[in-house]
Amino acid sequence: MSDIPDIGKMVSDTPRTDKNRFHSDIGGWVCYSSLCRQLEQELNAANDRIKRLEECTQIAWGIIANVDSGSWGEQRADWREAAIRWRDEQFHPAFRLSEHQAKEAKL
Repeated sequence: MSDIPDIGKMVSDTPRTDKNRFHSDIGGWVCYSSLCRQLEQELNAANDRIKRLEECTQIAWGIIANVDSGSWGEQRADWREAAIRWRDEQFHPAFRLSEHQAKEAKL
């Protein structure tokens, strides 16, 4: 048997579950509950981390948005461009401007 993966095979989105599953005479393919518990704990930890990162993003945006009492016009052009780019790409994708709006904003 070769260690080289078959490129034609689909990559599973549940590789750990697939690796640990076994066939049961009464239930088909199953996994031990200990694996399910471990995956759920890891998912909860990851979701908690995402929530904390989102809170940090909100704080960072509050700091950026309120520089000079929110008067971005007082900042250098490169600072304004970086702040706008961060807002549009990182903070909230819904704030993305169309190319036409972005060109008008630069005028």
